[in-house]
Amino acid sequence: MAGKKNSTPNVIDREINLSEVTNPLGTSTGAIVGCFPKGPINRPVLVTNDKDFIENFGQPVVSGSSLVYGYSAHAALEYLNESGSLYVVRTANPSQDYFSRVGIGSDCSSYTIQTIGASAGPLPDTLDSIYAIDNAVLSGANMVIAANSPGDWGNNLAVSIETLSSASDWFFSYDDIPVGYETSAIPSSGMSIASKVFKLSVFKKESSETWESFTQTKDGTSALSINPVETFYGTLESMTDGNNTQLFIKDVVNGVSKYIYVDVNNNYSDFSLGNNPYAITSAGEILGIQDSKLLRLSGGAQVAKTGLGSYSTAWEYFRDKELYNIGVVIVPDPTTSVKQLVCQNLVGYRKDCLMVTQSGTINDITVQSVLNAEKYGYTEPTYVALYAGWDKVYDKYNSKYIYLPECIFAAAVIARTEANANVFDAPAGLERGILSVVGKNVIWNEDQIGQLYDRNINTTRFFNGAGFVIWGQKTASLKASALDRINVRRLLIYIRKSISRSLMSYVLNVNNNARTRLRIWNNVDSFLSVIKSQGGLYNYEVVCNETNNTSQVIDNNELNVDIYVQPAKAVEYLYFTTVVTRTGVNFSEVRIR
Repeated sequence: MAGKKNSTPNVIDREINLSEVTNPLGTSTGAIVGCFPKGPINRPVLVTNDKDFIENFGQPVVSGSSLVYGYSAHAALEYLNESGSLYVVRTANPSQDYFSRVGIGSDCSSYTIQTIGASAGPLPDTLDSIYAIDNAVLSGANMVIAANSPGDWGNNLAVSIETLSSASDWFFSYDDIPVGYETSAIPSSGMSIASKVFKLSVFKKESSETWESFTQTKDGTSALSINPVETFYGTLESMTDGNNTQLFIKDVVNGVSKYIYVDVNNNYSDFSLGNNPYAITSAGEILGIQDSKLLRLSGGAQVAKTGLGSYSTAWEYFRDKELYNIGVVIVPDPTTSVKQLVCQNLVGYRKDCLMVTQSGTINDITVQSVLNAEKYGYTEPTYVALYAGWDKVYDKYNSKYIYLPECIFAAAVIARTEANANVFDAPAGLERGILSVVGKNVIWNEDQIGQLYDRNINTTRFFNGAGFVIWGQKTASLKASALDRINVRRLLIYIRKSISRSLMSYVLNVNNNARTRLRIWNNVDSFLSVIKSQGGLYNYEVVCNETNNTSQVIDNNELNVDIYVQPAKAVEYLYFTTVVTRTGVNFSEVRIR
């Protein structure tokens, strides 16, 4: 709005802020979907290091020469060696993967609950909402206690339920003690909260233990004490304590426990009072809990592989760009249908991340067999990078050598390149692409590497003194253009993602030169000038003025920002020529270029 005009001659001071900047967005956050021994299903989980991954999803499992749960665990761990940010989704098959569970009757004893398959709901699961358990049929049980993820790992869990007695450690915690209270009995009234509270203890044994040995000392007598790994105090109904803290057991446990998840029957009956699993009932017991008083979880199971439908559902969780800022999608499965599905449903939909995947199986040891196995057919091939070959590494988790798809290591090199160089540098070569592997299923010669590269499949090359090196950086696009190179595609992803986020702040502003278009031009130009100065662009131009924002565009409530870029290209073919001349020849007269 214009200020009041002053008729007195004066200096009019105005300010236009053109100092806004585009904050660069990283493009090395990875995403992977796979089958793992444990961990939450049907929701993306961000892990930041190998310890974090193993705590959530377990270690890789190898049986003989085969990987029981596929290659995703090794892919995740390798990527986390170079990046501190990876989203992981664990897939499951509801007809074969089950939650360990136990029902609890009103008398605090175990109750049979039907199988709980790992089915997915219309929305991703969360820490405090697991669709499969929330929709389990509880029949006459008061509640179900289940492992918080499917798999046989949950069969190593047990729980105990303790209800109010004069020995309960929460006896004085919730209510004013009635006048005339005697310690030998529970008052018939005046303990409205404490009488509803029960103590839920969680126990965990090792897979190699039996529950009998877990509850005994080495000489076979009852253990003096068995410490639970977790303890919770809660109620079967929604109620609060004197501090207005919610006591409903679902709110107390779900999303807090590292091991279990609970659901309560809407038609529950109050637990019987005075149930104390720690009470001494025989001379053999001292302070411990007897094996017969542990309510064991059972029925947990998991198969090694999941179907294409499970993968499709899991990958679609990443379609939301605002929730998941991912830049590298790792697909170590060389199955054509899987690769094409992920490209179509995720990468091609988002257009802001690169899918790194495998061409050919471990048995494809000739160029022709790899080419025969690679069917292409990607809807957006410039967002796909293909790699051939299988690399031999030492698996420290299983103490043996195994072969892994080369795309696993290529994805890690991409993360390494962004961390240590620039997003527009090629994720390959002796400076950035050296792999820590000890061998390969086949070592390609120069001609074979070239034949694969001609079909846009990258692989490794062996160098004495360096070892195996990623040697190629093409995308899967067979159509020649600047976007058939990974470094260019990732540069464009970086530019588009960063500028798109920055421009969001101008939406719903007035469309004029001073307040919007000039600020946008300055913002984008400053961002691209930095990339040019770093060597990522040869040249660029930003247009955001009346020429591309006509009155008709403005009347349509639109604003156009046109960016022209000339991305820097990587050196892939270096021609080294030595010219030998006679003595006394002037070199300027014989230069070949």
